[in-house]
Amino acid sequence: MTRFLKESRLAASPAAVFRFHESPAALTALIPPWENMRVAETSGSLQPGRRVVLKGRLFSIIPVTWVAPPARLPAS
Repeated sequence: MTRFLKESRLAASPAAVFRFHESPAALTALIPPWENMRVAETSGSLQPGRRVVLKGRLFSIIPVTWVAPPARLPAS
């Protein structure tokens, strides 16, 4: 399985960033408006053990479904 990893520096504490990303609206807020993508299935959180399904179209014609499996977070 291919894995993508991206690191960024943010002007916020790790706890604040985590709180944002686990909120129900975070994923919708992070999808750019020009992307033909929507949240098709979510449990309302990105907490470990929950999954998210995104559906959309690439180049407006190729249907895609992305499944984000439950995350395993490192111990803090």
